[in-house]
Amino acid sequence: MGSGKFWLMGVGGITGALYFYFLALSEGDPAKVTLVTYTWPVGFMLVADWLAGRGLRSCRQPGI
Repeated sequence: MGSGKFWLMGVGGITGALYFYFLALSEGDPAKVTLVTYTWPVGFMLVADWLAGRGLRSCRQPGI
């Protein structure tokens, strides 16, 4: 089933993510919080490609 560290990191990560998501919803504009929540993976992908020296690849453009 995996080690205790594995489960602690998994459950702790999900719990922490939900805690900070609802904290952001209570403190900020829900539309902006939701926009950031759903668009940060695109920014992460673009920065990762840029740091790898690949630039914006055409196969990734439909995802943007």
